[in-house]
Amino acid sequence: MLNVSSLCARHADGNFALKNITFNLKKGEILAVLGANGAGKSTLIKALTALLPIEQGEVDLLGKPLKDYSRKELARKMAYVPQFSYSWSDYNVEELVLLGRYAHRERFQKISQKDRDAVELALMETGTEHLRKRQIMSLSGGERQRVTIAKCLAQEPSLLMMDEPINHLDLMQQVEIASLIHDLANHGKRSILIVLHDLSLAYHLADRILLLKDGEQVGLGPSKDVLTEESIKEAFGIDTIFLQVPEQDRVIIETNLTF
Repeated sequence: MLNVSSLCARHADGNFALKNITFNLKKGEILAVLGANGAGKSTLIKALTALLPIEQGEVDLLGKPLKDYSRKELARKMAYVPQFSYSWSDYNVEELVLLGRYAHRERFQKISQKDRDAVELALMETGTEHLRKRQIMSLSGGERQRVTIAKCLAQEPSLLMMDEPINHLDLMQQVEIASLIHDLANHGKRSILIVLHDLSLAYHLADRILLLKDGEQVGLGPSKDVLTEESIKEAFGIDTIFLQVPEQDRVIIETNLTF
């Protein structure tokens, strides 16, 4: 699906933002990108979505170099879910999701039945059919994020890039969006690269973890192998405790606070 080899990218000031990042992402897999602020998480997404020039290295998407895709071609294969959901007041839900069809339509082309079917499927997958005529500004944060994801699904992408999609949501909304992300990968067979801050969520949601520090890759592999007290100390500079939930295959990662 996605192959990244020795990726390097620079900030506008000329300093390296990413250095020698190498990983792959398989069909139906969730890869969580973790690291402290400034580690290069969002910068990585910008590089992989062609929003930031790649200085060195190779990125192949579905067997084709990323640099060989036009913007519209790339939008048919990859969709980006930003950290903050849309809040445009001039659109209702159905209209916003329909904007996701831009990659499949020519300018001024009439809306086709295929477009309508794709929108309907996106609304169904995200559980937002009942919101279709609601104005975006009238929705809760969790509802807006679901609609944002629906717009991306209307592009019919094979790969979803998500930049902290559950930030600023309450606990129930976080659980709902995390469950949706799990289903999109496991049932929808989409590949998902997701930036997260919640270590416990990443541990259970992701198939693998990519751990970054100062723009460099310091860990890559299954959650249980990459997320350890030692690796978290190295990447974040904090002490943590791993708590096993009795009679469940669940782990909670807590900061070891001492006052």
